[in-house]
Amino acid sequence: MEPKCGRPLGLRRLNNETILAIDTYLGIFSINLET
Repeated sequence: MEPKCGRPLGLRRLNNETILAIDTYLGIFSINLET
């Protein structure tokens, strides 16, 4: 069994404040650049 250490599949900028990061194991993350 391999470790679940996440592998990003992609990044997408939604607007000036938010980026989405898609990860193989961990799912979708919304990252706020303002905070």
